[in-house]
Amino acid sequence: MFSRYAIAAAILLFSTLAWASPGRWAMGVDAPLAALEDRDGSLTVEQVASMPDTAFRPLSAGLSVGYTKSAYWLKFSPPTQVANELLLELSPSYVDEIILFEPTGNGWRKRVSGDRQPYAEREIGYRNFVFRLPPSDAGKTLFLRVHSTSVLAVRGIFWEPTAFTDAVIPESIIVGAYFGIFGLSALLALAYAIWLRSRPFFAYTLLAGVAMMAIASLNGIHAQLLFPRSPAMADATTGVFVLLLHACVIWFSTVLLETAIYFPRFHRLMLTVALVMAVSSISAFSDYYRWFVAVLNPISSLLQASGAVLAMLLARRKILGARIFAVAYTLHAAAILPVVLLLFGVLPPNIITLYGWQAETLIHVLLLHSAMLWRVRKNEEEHFRVQKQALAASLEAERQLETRVSERTQALTDAQRRLEAALVSEQRTLLEQRQFMSMVSHEFRTPLAIIDSVAINLTEVPSTDSADTAARSEQLRRATRRLARLIDNCLTDERVDHAAFTLQLETVQPATLAREA
Repeated sequence: MFSRYAIAAAILLFSTLAWASPGRWAMGVDAPLAALEDRDGSLTVEQVASMPDTAFRPLSAGLSVGYTKSAYWLKFSPPTQVANELLLELSPSYVDEIILFEPTGNGWRKRVSGDRQPYAEREIGYRNFVFRLPPSDAGKTLFLRVHSTSVLAVRGIFWEPTAFTDAVIPESIIVGAYFGIFGLSALLALAYAIWLRSRPFFAYTLLAGVAMMAIASLNGIHAQLLFPRSPAMADATTGVFVLLLHACVIWFSTVLLETAIYFPRFHRLMLTVALVMAVSSISAFSDYYRWFVAVLNPISSLLQASGAVLAMLLARRKILGARIFAVAYTLHAAAILPVVLLLFGVLPPNIITLYGWQAETLIHVLLLHSAMLWRVRKNEEEHFRVQKQALAASLEAERQLETRVSERTQALTDAQRRLEAALVSEQRTLLEQRQFMSMVSHEFRTPLAIIDSVAINLTEVPSTDSADTAARSEQLRRATRRLARLIDNCLTDERVDHAAFTLQLETVQPATLAREA
């Protein structure tokens, strides 16, 4: 939500910079401007002033010659529309040497400015270089000698003092809001980085911090606030932050786009270039800076623009947030193209080439910040969804387990009941077997006792009477038959295997029972 409003605010803030203000005239557009190259820097103002107009190259806008060792002379005349004092604003703020030559009755008046001069000694305390032009200069031919160890580009604007003041006040508000949004975004990213222990948010925080320092230095703000009396340090730190910004942008792209996973070969190339640019930042303290930045700037710009291609490839793979990355990097590639053309003298300095990329940089990082926050939210939603699914699966597993436990418990209970029933049946069977054996023992003893008694009588008292012997023999036979019937009735397999014996009732004659007994 913050990034959405911040992007809208950034667009609104920088759209105000393009508004035309009354009381201003642009050199080369509203006032004639011509340039002369001084290859070895040996020309004097007298020599330049004596040269014909044909020796100068007319400019339709500001001066833009890219990286060069040459000094340049700019020939111009202040506008004659006003009779009061004018202010001449020259930008960008990283031009090393600017010398203004004004004709006087005795020769030429020389005034020196540039980022090699202390900020505290400027005629007007402003981030760009401002000269006061007296009314007597109106319509006269003036000369500017400019020289720089880095890219040489000069944009000049004539201002009425009141118009300049009216423009500077809202500009200061815009600049403050710009860095305020940038800083708030960095602090928010740092909070997320600490909270989530996220490497992309740490990288974003570093990038935002370096970008703010680089943009502040390129606009002369750090010379105003940090090094008002140390122009050499202000100039050197500008080069340091510019190269560090390129290195951070490339490194951040490797982290955000996860090139180590999806584009491993290109990842190594990007890290190598980022490392070289970070190390080469110390060249800002030497005379070799122009060569390092002239070589590394286009390479870095090409790698930054390649981020749009990489993001599109990730979007085709449906990587989370890749579409927003693609939009952000495409806008960034479109914004840095005019800057590259300015650096090589193809396009003149204007509000688009000087400040367009700065406005886009804020929008670019805020888009990436939004994509990162959106990715965090989506990851949290996915995490919650997975947790919800896991919880549902756990509850389902618990329910199934409870069902299985209940079924198993019921099965065990049924088995226990069957075992108890079997045990009771077995105990009943054993009891009946004991009762049966007791009955059998009793029933067998009677016939056996009769047989034994008759046998003893026959042995001890033998009878000579055949009738008596026959009666005794019949008695033995009845006892034997009775014993056989007992065996037939009680000791068969079917009865022995039966779960229990049942009582069978029959109608009999008592006389028959007496005879059988």
